[in-house]
Amino acid sequence: MPAFLRLAVIRPSLRGLGLAAAFAVACLPPPAAGADPHELVTDPAATCRWTGPTTVVIGSAGKPREWQEIDAVTGQRRKVDAPTDEPNDGKAGRRRRKRADEPAPKTQPPALPETAAALAGPHRWAPGFGHVVAWEVEPAEPHPVHLVESSPRDRVEPKLVTLDYLKPGDRIERRWPRLFARDGREIPLDRSLFPEPWSIDRLRWSADGSRFTFLYNQRGHQVLRLVQVEAATGHTRSVVEERSPTFVDYPHKTWLHWLSDGELLWMTERDGWNHLVLVDVTTGEMRPVTSGRWMVRDVEAVDDDADEGEVAGEQKK
Repeated sequence: MPAFLRLAVIRPSLRGLGLAAAFAVACLPPPAAGADPHELVTDPAATCRWTGPTTVVIGSAGKPREWQEIDAVTGQRRKVDAPTDEPNDGKAGRRRRKRADEPAPKTQPPALPETAAALAGPHRWAPGFGHVVAWEVEPAEPHPVHLVESSPRDRVEPKLVTLDYLKPGDRIERRWPRLFARDGREIPLDRSLFPEPWSIDRLRWSADGSRFTFLYNQRGHQVLRLVQVEAATGHTRSVVEERSPTFVDYPHKTWLHWLSDGELLWMTERDGWNHLVLVDVTTGEMRPVTSGRWMVRDVEAVDDDADEGEVAGEQKK
């Protein structure tokens, strides 16, 4: 029977120790010496937050909520007042922040160059309007399937119905980004990192407009890759990717959150359990945020300013 636990405040600092290393399993009491904190299960309605490198404040699930501060090294506890931004009514106050996407342009974008306007949208200007991304679209091949409706409602005779229905192996619609300078000059992109797209989405420009990224899901769903493109040269590289000889669970396990142009949170199953890692966008280095013999089910909130977040997890017994 799986045991469910709620993990609130997933890090004292994402740039420091990972969750398991700091035994910062939120809302769990300090483990006994030598115990695995992931084996402990507590009230899933409780909430908590770290107030220092080794101290955490835990709120009970009752009404009114009771708060304790726990020293994660010694295990000592003491009652404390509710945090000033936490209502003492048993409802966890979650601070939700907007994702660290590029800022909205403050001025009206210029007219598209003719070369970009001839391609499909949505067209995405870089901040500063030095470059724009348009989309080359290759349509799906037609594959008509004919059916006979034996008892149509509008007449007595059977009716022939034709549907367009793609089968495995048919050519699906494919979209590739194409990059243009403001003067209409195209910067060629090497497609070797995104040759057979099932989808390309989540396009994001950096704040200075020097590069953009997008998420590439390869047909067959064995490769999921975050690709970065340098606007000046068109150079492409893989920031982080997931591979599987069978299937990457893209419908349920695709999650990323930009903390800045240089860091992002990424969900991965590469160690056999679904967890979060902190990715250095420049080097591709990954550092664990959560780890252990349990899985992250959902990320409920991230506070970029406070280096905090809330996740829901599941532990197998």
